[in-house]
Amino acid sequence: MKHPPPPALAREFQEGLSDLGLQAPTEVGDRCIDYLLRVLHANKSINLTRISDPRSAVRLHLLDSLTAMPELEVSPSGTVLDLGTGAGFPGVPLCIASGRRTVLLDSVAKKTATIARILDECQIEEASVVCGRAEEVARSEENVFAAVVSRAVASLPVLVELATPFLEVRGRLVALKGRISNEEVDSGDRAAEIVGLERVGRRTFVLPGGPEHRTLLVYEKVGPGSATLPRRIGLARRKPLA
Repeated sequence: MKHPPPPALAREFQEGLSDLGLQAPTEVGDRCIDYLLRVLHANKSINLTRISDPRSAVRLHLLDSLTAMPELEVSPSGTVLDLGTGAGFPGVPLCIASGRRTVLLDSVAKKTATIARILDECQIEEASVVCGRAEEVARSEENVFAAVVSRAVASLPVLVELATPFLEVRGRLVALKGRISNEEVDSGDRAAEIVGLERVGRRTFVLPGGPEHRTLLVYEKVGPGSATLPRRIGLARRKPLA
């Protein structure tokens, strides 16, 4: 990064981290903000995010992503997959903060090409980008990830199914959700039992500086399950397991 981030954004980032009970070196904040500002600049020509205000984006992209750090820290060591990464969240901030090798997966080629370019500009060498549908990519990347993170990609039963083939045994899925119903959690738990996962964590909180409710759910891969995965593309959404 050639220049330090705008002081107001750096302050917003550090104060938000503190409110979340987290800490990070100044360099982590600088790298996260650098990446974010480049995403917002690219967003003027390609639709990456509906959030265009930098201060709002610090809260709703960077801080929101980093809420999963405690869950990621207790997951097995190894490579992390961001399933349905979109503009690189939560994967890129978690990659910068943790230093863990991270693969960013999305099915939209224009998005993945843009994110790959921004990662190169920011010299974030720990992260790489893959373009493809989860069901297709899982056939060649089965049982290789220590953790899968995903934010607002699909309903919990669908996410549980899509993430499972990627996880090694004892690997963990960390699902970042907004306000979620008990019915969706119950459906997610039933799907998890079918595919060989077990829910080991649930945490709810309000994002600092606003009214947004958040829920983090954590599942651990405990066995092979009774379903053969991955199923055909689209079946997880059209015919959920639970």
